[in-house]
Parts: sequence; C-alpha cells; structure tokens
Amino acid sequence: MSLKDKLNSLNDRESSLTYLPERFDGASLDDIQCLNELLNSNRVIQVHDTIYQQLTALVRDEHPELNLSDSEVHDHIDERTAGIPLERYGTWFYYPWTGRLVHLLPEDDYNRLRTSRNKYKITPEEQRRLAEATIGIVGLSVGRAATACLTLEGVGGELRLADFDHLELSNLNRLRHSVDALGQPKSVLAAREVLEIDPYRRVRIFPEGIHAGNLDRFMDEGGGIAVLVEECDSLDIKVRLREAARARQIPVVMDTSDRGMLDIERFDLEPDRPLLHGLLGEYRANDLTGLTNAEKVPLILRILGGTQMSPRMAASLTEVDETTTSWPQLASDVALGGALVCHAARKIVLGQALSSGRYYIDLNEQLRQPHPVHVPVPYKPHPDAMEPRALPELTVGPQRTLTRELLETWMAWGTSAPSPHNHQGWAFCFESGELHCAIDESRVYTGLDTEATASILAVGCAVENIVLAAQATGFSTAVRETGTTPRVATLTFTPSNPRREYIEEMRTRITNRRTTAPAPISADAAAALQHVAITGQCELHLLTDQNKLKVLAELARQAGRLMFLQPQAYSEIVDGIRIGAKEVALGDGIDVETMDSTAKDIAALSLIRHAPVGAALREIGLGSALGNAERDAFLTASAAGLLILPGDDTPNAFFRGGRVFQRVWLEATRLGLAIHPVSNLPWMFRRVDRMQGRGFSPEAREFLRTVRPTFDSLFPASKGARLGLLRISSASRPAARTLRRPLSDVFVWSGDDG
Repeated sequence: MSLKDKLNSLNDRESSLTYLPERFDGASLDDIQCLNELLNSNRVIQVHDTIYQQLTALVRDEHPELNLSDSEVHDHIDERTAGIPLERYGTWFYYPWTGRLVHLLPEDDYNRLRTSRNKYKITPEEQRRLAEATIGIVGLSVGRAATACLTLEGVGGELRLADFDHLELSNLNRLRHSVDALGQPKSVLAAREVLEIDPYRRVRIFPEGIHAGNLDRFMDEGGGIAVLVEECDSLDIKVRLREAARARQIPVVMDTSDRGMLDIERFDLEPDRPLLHGLLGEYRANDLTGLTNAEKVPLILRILGGTQMSPRMAASLTEVDETTTSWPQLASDVALGGALVCHAARKIVLGQALSSGRYYIDLNEQLRQPHPVHVPVPYKPHPDAMEPRALPELTVGPQRTLTRELLETWMAWGTSAPSPHNHQGWAFCFESGELHCAIDESRVYTGLDTEATASILAVGCAVENIVLAAQATGFSTAVRETGTTPRVATLTFTPSNPRREYIEEMRTRITNRRTTAPAPISADAAAALQHVAITGQCELHLLTDQNKLKVLAELARQAGRLMFLQPQAYSEIVDGIRIGAKEVALGDGIDVETMDSTAKDIAALSLIRHAPVGAALREIGLGSALGNAERDAFLTASAAGLLILPGDDTPNAFFRGGRVFQRVWLEATRLGLAIHPVSNLPWMFRRVDRMQGRGFSPEAREFLRTVRPTFDSLFPASKGARLGLLRISSASRPAARTLRRPLSDVFVWSGDDG
C-alpha cells in the first residue's frame, strides 16, 4: 500500500470490515510525514506512548542477573536507540475503529518482550517455531476463546479466522465484547482483538464463513495451515473441513464446550483415519446440508457420545426447538475450551506427543475431591551439624596392645576425613591383625567418579587420618597398597614413640563454602602448603592472579552447570543433597546449611532434586544458575590450587595422592585458611581422557574439548594424577558441618575382642 493510500484508508474507521491497524515506521521519513498528517486530521482520539517504559522492561528482561539501577537502564536505552529521538524509535499503530494511536517497540523486540513470561514453559526456540505456523480457526465462539489464547501465547504467526455470523445479544453470555459491537461480524471482532494484542501478527478473515468456493483458499493459500481448529455449528461444514484436512494431512482440533471434551484427529499422522472417529458412519458433507436444528440433534448426539455428555447438556438437547432455540454454551466452558485448543495446537506444532482421540477435562469431576495440601515444615538445620565434631580422645594407654576400642577410636578419626559429596564411599575391615581399606562399590558416583578414583582418593584421606591418630597414641603404621580394587590398601600397626601431629586440625577441619571478599594469600602460607605437597611427592600449583581466577571462575560455572545436566551425575548429585534435620540425620550427603545457602538457594535445591525438574532443565537446555556456586567460589578465592601426583595416573595414584591431599588440607587449617574442593573440571577431563567422556552429552564433551587449553594454560603442570582443585580463601568458619555415618556402617571388626 502506498503512503497516500495508507493515509486515505484512515477515513475507513466506520467500515464494519475494518480490522487492520495502520502502521507507521518511525525510521521512515515518509511514514513520519504521514503520521503528522494523521495527527493534524483530528481523527486521533487518544495517543498512547509508553515507549520508554517498554524499553526499560526490555533492558531489564535482557539482563535479569544484573539488577540494574535506573541510571544504568537509561544508559542501556541510550545505547540501543543510538541517538534516535524516542518518538521515532519503533513503530506507531493507528486503530481506526477506536481512534487510538499507539507507540510500540520494533517487531522483534516487541515479540521477545511480549512473550518473555512464557519462558521457559515455552523456550525461545519453540516460540520462534510457533510463530512460523499458520493456524486456521472456523467458528468463533469457542474459536474466539482459542484465538485469544493462541494470540497471547504466540502460537501461530498467521491466524485465519472464518465465521459468517454477526454478534448477537445472546452471544454475550460467553463472548467478551462491549454492547456497541452488537451486529458486527464475529470474524472482524476477533481479528481486531488479535491485532490490539499484537499488531505485528498476520491475520486474514473470511467473514462469509467457509463454503465450497473459498475452502481451498482458506486451507492452501500462502503455504497452507499447520493446524485446523474446527468450532462451527454447521454439520456439513464440519465434515467438509475434515474431508479437506484429511486430503491434505492437516491435524484437526475441536472442543465441544461440554465436560471439557477435546477431539484430536491427527490426519498428519494417520491419513486414512475415519472422520470424527467414525461416529457419523457413512455420512458425507453433501448429506448434511440444510438440516434444521431438530434434524441436527440426533447427529450431534452421535458426535458427542450421547450419555457421555453432561446430564444438563443432554437434557438441554431434548428441548431444542421446544423451550430453547439452540444448545447451551457457558462462558467458563468456552474459556476452558479455548485453553485446551491452544494447548493442543501448541503441542502439535512443536511435534510433542499428542495422539488422536477424545480427551475430557471435566471440571465437575476435577472439583469433586480436593487434593491434600502438604504444608512444608520450616527448614531447621540438624542440631548436631551446628556443634564441633565429637571425636574420642587420643591418649597413650599404659598397655601398648591393639584393642578393638583403640582401633575404633582411630577409625572415628579416620572417617572424619572428607569424601566427594560426603558420600563416605569407604569400607574397613580388621582381620588377622590387619586393617583392610577398600571402597564401597555401592557408593561410587558413576556419573563422574571415573575408575572410582574419587572414592579411592577419599580412602587415602581417611587412611592419612588413621595414620595420624595411631601415631598420636603410640603406634606406627605400615601401609601396603594392594594395586587392585575394591580393596585399596592394608594397614598394620606397631607400637612406637607417640607423636601428636595435626590433631586439633583433624578435629576442626571443615569444607568451607562461604564466600567473602578475596584476601591475598601470604607467601609464607603458599610456601608451607607447597612444602607439604612436595614432601608427599606431589605438586601444588597455586593460581593467585585475580584476572586468571575470573577466567577459572567462568570455566567452573559452565562445568558446574553441565554436571547438573548429565543424567547420571545429576541423579547422584541431587540424591546427596540433604534438607532438614530428618535428612541430615542420615549422616551422609551435603546439608544445605553447610553450603552458605540463602532461602532462595534452598528453595531452588528443593525443586531441582525432583527428577522431572532435572529432565525439564536438560530438555530445554537451562540451568544457567546451576554453576553459580562454583563461579562465586573462585571469584572470592585468595587462590586456587591444583594438586597433582606426577608421573602416575593409575587408580592407586589417587590413594597415595589422597593422603597428601588430606595433609595439605590439614596444613591449610593450621594456617587459618578455608578450603573448598571444586574438582568438577579436572574430574571431567579425566573422564574424557580415560572413558572418552562416556555418559556426557555432546555439549559437555565439546565444552571440555574447547576449554582444555585454557585450563592447562592456567595450571602449566606436570602430567599425572590430577587429584583435585582446591579453592583457598580467608572465609570465616561456616555455621554447620556435614555429619558422618555410624561407624558400624563402614567398619567391621573380625579380630579378637579380648
């Protein structure tokens, strides 16, 4: 349309068929001139300009994580508009039937912001696919409700609306219109409503309804329709539309506004499917032309299923042409039908599972019996998690004999050691004078614990504690590695001179996830930690540069997110989260109180523990917040330390390395430093190296391949067993600590009780 024609069309406000708003592009000088002429014509009754508020909402929607101030939002708006006066930014729409002139964002921004609250029930990619579809709607009672719902959800970039009828007063029991709309075409009124919600939407109307002369144009023109919504009263048109849809393999959706009955006919999947599920038998469209309401009733009964109708609907049908002119339709039933049609159309367009058949969403049935309401118990940390770890005293007895009581004392200290996710995947058995140390294969985290090396590392940590505890009570320990699993090592004990080393540190050692402003680690502290590592024939590579720590933080964030999105790793991680005293009392896993968690964090964790939520996160590629804890850990770190045992990458190396790992942690505790292992990255790399990334998604494997050089550049270390990545900080002690399983669960005494 030329600008002159566009301007002349403004005089058409009174036309009963006018439904397209006039559009003026702010970037076009010609359109702006045309707009000024409109404003001077006195045809504009109201100007509605909220462009700055729309831009503000758009900027905040694009940066939800930043909590932008008003001045920062203003700066973003200035950058986006690039000096263009606000009155010329975006698009102006003039609605001739109301005399209103409205200023809106450009089309892409408008659609993105208008559907932003659909995320992530509908993903942005799904929203794009929905906008590419054309939906045909015939019959605009339930069809009108469906049209509104489809428009609001952004289902269908083009809507084709067909109805020959005009709005009557009796329609206002179920159609939302003002009384000044009486007598106007239903198709025009529906189109206006669509375009008042979204003036960028493509809408075509068929105010004469559907007939033999326009059926092909309705179905085929412009690429054809993806879904047919059939809601007309004419039985012959119902059948004719289905005949055409089946021939073109177009799915048909119909709601009956009684008992929430929804019919789905997937002619796209079943091109030979009988029309209306075969309920009309051999009837064809030509057989049904010109029937009276009374003649329609028996056929409607066949379609609706007779006794399957609600009792009042069935009773009403017997009164057609007696005490009522037509069958009843209620606003609540029509509104529900519109929602059901929209939901079904969305699933069909997106290729989601939806079979042909008849579905009932009967509100009377649904509201018959309420579901129980489960009131959550307010979260309270387990009281034992708030107290220092209770460990038996380590004293040198008058007799230097190895007794069960003494060994259980050492075991209590040994099992106070750390383990991945506090899963405590160790098993100890004393037999024939030897303590056999093994992993508990039932507790190995198969989603990440490649070759059980993380569990073996934990056994090494526990063994180091046992060695230190035995030493404090006057026994030396000979450690013999077995070279096989599940048994990892065998310990024998011999009386010797007592020596107390790291005793208080073993009691107070704790995983500290608290975040605080980073404080530089002193050169003396760094040297002390590295000396412990070197003494154990390991290397501790420290990263202290804050810019490099920011790089590591982003890698850790992405790795943390991806770990949650791997099905096996996800189930093992969430199974180990403990919320509330009852769960914490199990004695394993991670109490959220130890995670420096906010109320929001705890609420989020309580959700993602449910498998369907995890599946949804994986399906739509979300979970952007899942790695934030790992990111924040390194952003607030004094240093990051990668501990490596050079020259050996076998599982046994992780046992030896575990002993050194524990000593480094105890030394850090002695120095007043906080330690938090954040080892996802090195352990993920190991899974790629040893198992080709088995169990990881293609996205995760590609991420690891891409970031490996960056990680290696941060820690130019020797080849060998990468035992773990430590976050080292100066955070204050957390309010709680993880508990331990009963000793009887992990230790078996088969020796002489005498």
